[in-house]
Amino acid sequence: MGLGAVKAPDQYVEGVNAKNGLGAERTTRLLSGSIWDELTPLVKSFQNHISAAIAFVGTQGAQTLPLGRGSSIVVNASKNAVASGSTDPNTLLAWSKKGVVLYSHSKLHAKVLLFEPDRQDAFVVVGSGNASGASATTWSEAALMTDSLESIDETRDYLVAVKSDAKKLTQSDLAALIDIYGTKRNDKVANTDYEDDDDDGGPDALPPTEKVYQLFPALMSYDDTLSAEAEHIAEELAAKHVAAIDESGLPGEKFLYTFHDELFDGESARLDEGVHVAAIMGSRKSRAHPSNEVYPPARVIHRFIDKNASPQRAYYFLLGHNSAHEPILEDLREIFTKIGVTLDHQSGYTRPHVLAAILSLWPDLTHLRTGF
Repeated sequence: MGLGAVKAPDQYVEGVNAKNGLGAERTTRLLSGSIWDELTPLVKSFQNHISAAIAFVGTQGAQTLPLGRGSSIVVNASKNAVASGSTDPNTLLAWSKKGVVLYSHSKLHAKVLLFEPDRQDAFVVVGSGNASGASATTWSEAALMTDSLESIDETRDYLVAVKSDAKKLTQSDLAALIDIYGTKRNDKVANTDYEDDDDDGGPDALPPTEKVYQLFPALMSYDDTLSAEAEHIAEELAAKHVAAIDESGLPGEKFLYTFHDELFDGESARLDEGVHVAAIMGSRKSRAHPSNEVYPPARVIHRFIDKNASPQRAYYFLLGHNSAHEPILEDLREIFTKIGVTLDHQSGYTRPHVLAAILSLWPDLTHLRTGF
């Protein structure tokens, strides 16, 4: 069949074959870079014949993905995703007004588009891009387009399964979501009465027990700058874990932060994925000031080596939970003095009584346990 058989309506005059340069026998093509430059007009052409699963949609989502009546989309519109700003419910409302059927799945991280025009062959696009202005204008994305019959059938089955596990959104749901949009950093999110049985937990729902085997009380700076690729990785990880890219949320909520190994004093610490870091935050000139805050222990979930930097950098991405307690470096020093241990900011402590002493600074993070 080949994607050359796919023809767009008159307003998309070049057609998919001419636009994408596909030959008559070709069934798959990779889009890369600014993928929405091609996908947005393609979606507009078939706006009434699309079934989609796009995890996160931003403020520009309806412009990036111009769906119309007859189409449907599954997104992650959980309370955490909306409160953190990962999904904009105003975009969902704009789609709803156009007759798009909306679903929410709190575990969704897929980016899938199934095009099924009435008088043309169906085709599928699966890629990395969320429906957002950042994805359309900033990030280098990639997506595969195919009209393989097997892939179309598998995609259709997947979308049916996702919708069956998702919650269909009503107008009252959207109104409640708009009320909590972007409220991750204030008390509104704690007072909302929006209920989502599939939500993955709010401020009162800490995760299952997380074991701490090795913990670094590391000195870190506020003035770190990230490469574009590191920023992209951080955004993707934050979206995947429904976490804010800072620590300013409510107690119990997730946050993700990033640093590179040059932030450690002296020789770089080679941190493996899975170890925990209790970061002491300050300026480069005053990282060891007694009043500097000690962040709650966060786990290294990813490491990225930037070989294009000179010198090369190792970026670390850490996931943690906010605490109602805000200990400072002086508190940490007192803990170490009481147990008779020397505080070394480049050491990874593993002894159970030392780990327990450090964790005692955040008594509300009851999910953190020593791993021995």
